Amino acid sequence: MRDKMTWWEGVIILPLTLAIIVVPPAIAAVKPANVYRIGYVGGGAPGTARDKAFVQELSALGWIEGQNIAIDYRWAEGDFTRIDELAEDLVGRKIDMLVISSVSSHAGFFAQRAPRTIPMVALDPREWSLASLARPGGNLTGISLMSADLDAKRLQLLKETLPRVSRIDVLLRRGAPGVFGEMLAAARALGVVFRFVDVTDASEFDSAFSRVARDRPGAIIVTSNDLFLHHRKQIADLAAKHHLPAMYAFKEHVEGGGLMAYGVSLTDSLQRAAVYVDKILKGAKPADLPIEQPTKFELVINLKTAKALGLTIPPSVLIRADEVIQ
Repeated sequence: MRDKMTWWEGVIILPLTLAIIVVPPAIAAVKPANVYRIGYVGGGAPGTARDKAFVQELSALGWIEGQNIAIDYRWAEGDFTRIDELAEDLVGRKIDMLVISSVSSHAGFFAQRAPRTIPMVALDPREWSLASLARPGGNLTGISLMSADLDAKRLQLLKETLPRVSRIDVLLRRGAPGVFGEMLAAARALGVVFRFVDVTDASEFDSAFSRVARDRPGAIIVTSNDLFLHHRKQIADLAAKHHLPAMYAFKEHVEGGGLMAYGVSLTDSLQRAAVYVDKILKGAKPADLPIEQPTKFELVINLKTAKALGLTIPPSVLIRADEVIQ
C-alpha cells in the first residue's frame, strides 16, 4: 500500500470532502413529507384542560407534535366574534385541517364560506347548514354539545334544587346564536317566569348583575358561551356577591366557584374530536362522518358555594351528582 498520494489525487478528493460537509444541512432543512399541519382555534386561552385533552388523545393515536403533525394555535380569549378572523388567518397559512374548539357555535358561520378543500372538525354544530347529522356533507363534521337541548334539563334541576323559585334570569351573550324554545316550554310547565339579560363583553358583567339583583329573581341561568366560560371566576364571584344561586352549562364553571352545572364533558368532547382528526388524516371524508352526539353528561355541585349561599341541596339532586366539590 502506498503511503503518499500524488498531487492530482489530492485535487480530486478535496472537492468531494467539501461536498460531504456542505450537503447534509441543506437536506436536513427539507420538511418531511408526512408532517400534517393542523390549524386549531381555541375559544378560550391556552392551557385549558379540554385543549390539553385533545393533544393527549392525538398522541395516544400516534400523532405527535413535531414528528408527524404540527399544530398552529390561535386563541379567541372568550370572544366568539374573533373565530372567523382567526380561522381565516390559519386557512391562509396552507393548513391541512382546521379544528375549532369553541362552545359558541360560531364555527358554522365560517364553515359556510371556508374553502371546500380543507377538512374541518368543530364543537357544537347546531348552527351549521348540514345535509343531515348522519351524513353532514361538505368538508366539515364535529361533536355536538347539545347546548340548546340541555337547557330544559338545567332548568328542571335548578327548580328541583330550589322548589320555591318562580322567577329566573337568563344571562346571554348579545349576538350569540341560541335556541331557547325547549327551555321556555319547560318554564311554562314548571310555572317559572324568565327574563333575559344580555351583555356584549366582560366589561358589562358588573352592571348586568346589578340589574339582575334589582330584579330580585330566585336564581340565574348562565348560558353556554365562550365569553362566560373564559370569565367563569368573575361570574361566579358576582353571583356570590349578589347572593344569586346559579346554574351553568359546564363543569368548569363550578370548579371556578359556581353553584351547579349540568352539561356535556368538554374534555371528553375534545378527545372524541381528536378521534375524528385521526380518521380524516388516515383518509376518511368529513362528509361521511356523522355529527357525534354526546355520551357523557356531568352534574357537578359545589357544596362550599351552596353553604355560602345558605342553601341545602336536596338529597334527590345530590345523589345524582357525578362530582361534588366540598
